[in-house]
Formats: sequence, C-alpha cells, structure tokens
Amino acid sequence: MHGIDEGTRAMDIDKALATQLANIETRTGKTVAELVALVRGSGLAKHGEQVAMLK
Repeated sequence: MHGIDEGTRAMDIDKALATQLANIETRTGKTVAELVALVRGSGLAKHGEQVAMLK
C-alpha cells in the first residue's frame, strides 16, 4: 500500500484483532480461553461442526 508503512499496518491489524476478541467475549459472555476449552472438550474434529456448536 502506498503511504502506509508496515508498522502502521501491523498496529491496525493488532487493534482489529483485539477489538474482534473483545466483541466475541462480550457477545458470548465467555473468554476466548473458555471457548477454546469448550471446543477441545467437545471431541468435534471438523471445523464446520465446531463452528455450529459455538453458534
């Protein structure tokens, strides 16, 4: 991209990721760590199944 240095772009991506994770925690009432534990404990291996379980 013209006019934007790599450091600025990385900061924008980091900020977007932090916002997304905060939104997930707010919407679900669970931390990301709790959601990861839930998925791992489910025994589901396929991504689509895991996503469906979390919805």
